[in-house]
Amino acid sequence: MAESICAAPAINLLALGFARLVELTAALCIVPLSLMYLHKLAHGTRFVSWQYLWLILPVFFLTTGILLHDLSGSPAIAVFLRDYYLDGSAAASRHNGDAVYFYYVFTVIIFRSVLALEAILALGYIVWQLIKEKLSLKALLRFVRKGASVSVLELQLYSFILPLLIILTKVILPVSFLNGHIWIGPALAVITTCSILSISFTSLFGAKEYVSVGNMSRALLYNFNPDIKSKIVKSEMKDIIGLSDEEELLYMQKILDRRIPKKEEEKEKEDTDNSTALSEQLFATMAGTWDEESLLARFQNLVVRDKLFLQPGLSIIEVAEKLHSNKTYVSKLVNNTYNMGFPELLNTLRIDYAEQYILNHKQAKQDEIAEACGFLSASSFNSIFKKVKGMTPGAWLSGINKKDFQRNI
Repeated sequence: MAESICAAPAINLLALGFARLVELTAALCIVPLSLMYLHKLAHGTRFVSWQYLWLILPVFFLTTGILLHDLSGSPAIAVFLRDYYLDGSAAASRHNGDAVYFYYVFTVIIFRSVLALEAILALGYIVWQLIKEKLSLKALLRFVRKGASVSVLELQLYSFILPLLIILTKVILPVSFLNGHIWIGPALAVITTCSILSISFTSLFGAKEYVSVGNMSRALLYNFNPDIKSKIVKSEMKDIIGLSDEEELLYMQKILDRRIPKKEEEKEKEDTDNSTALSEQLFATMAGTWDEESLLARFQNLVVRDKLFLQPGLSIIEVAEKLHSNKTYVSKLVNNTYNMGFPELLNTLRIDYAEQYILNHKQAKQDEIAEACGFLSASSFNSIFKKVKGMTPGAWLSGINKKDFQRNI
């Protein structure tokens, strides 16, 4: 950044010092963020607190850089950086022993060494992942030449190698050499831009294990060529169905059942069977576009899919703690998503579960049903059931039995 500002005509030299401070912080964040992204892609796990300790490094460099900048004075730093980007390390020899020299040692020598170490560690991590996943260049060549499917992780690992090598190149080569070979800077910038574009575009397919050139081209055509939208949807559906397990296929079937209009006799039969649970409908509100790390997705996984709502006396504070969030955020989430408060949502889920439980255990007593469905007592279950359904559990079951009898006749 500072190098580019120095090359710009009629630039205010004081901006050089501030640009250098930003560079100290931003450059040291690139590699750790890249590693965190690759780790998330490879393992699919949530980040834990200790994984953010790398933030100490850019904060330390920024703080120390500001201190040395103030001790040296902005004008002196501006003149030094201008001379440095023109003459290289020879500019530092003119400040031997003063504050500007210490600024040079810290923001150039130590900074470049740490940045190079980060890049080397990142390259080591990438090589380790390639070996661990038993990945080879043959798959990448088949992907480029024949459009074959390749692991998204593999594609991303290779995409990160070039930017890291460029960082090492920029760090190792002296500034005077780069100034003497002007073409190197633009060439490295073009390569970096292409690599970042590749990483960004490939990240759109992070939810898939494998991706092909066809998948990528269809993704582009879907957005920019509406004439073949139907063909693309059919093709993608085949890929999705082929890669889905039984649980995911059943989920898609439920979504399709709600989207496709049904005949009147089918609707009547479905209403009589009581086969669609409200909890499944609520869980289905988590569309495929929701990130698995989002608060809504984690809330539904915890409360609905894992049936935490069956825990007696469950409070919104307990849920917020399990989600590493707070009561206010979770409360707003429930209100905005379901148009009801947390206690009302819990009661709705429990009564819906109770309906299925009663149908499968018609001889069960109310105490047993209440305990199985998360209620503190039979009386509490009975009153909440009546409030939600407008009738007692016994009356509701009698109505279901009557409908079954009439259908059989």
